[in-house]
Amino acid sequence: MFVDATLTRGAKLSHVLSLFPVLASVPATFTHRNIAVDRAITLLRGLARGLFSVARLCFTLNLLLTCVEVATASITVSFVSLLIH
Repeated sequence: MFVDATLTRGAKLSHVLSLFPVLASVPATFTHRNIAVDRAITLLRGLARGLFSVARLCFTLNLLLTCVEVATASITVSFVSLLIH
């Protein structure tokens, strides 16, 4: 998947995508080992929602930065994120 993303979307996108599995596997492993399986499942579900939101935020910011200033794009993305949640 990541190799295909590199070939079709470039190295920057695949670098961002490769971060998500690492962010999910480390806390899930420790939660599973130290607490319980059901807590690890809850953690992964929450992480999936949260990381999807972060990806959406970064994508929106990337689109806005091509046509407006940094401050305006940041404020707009913040308001959009608050509306989504």
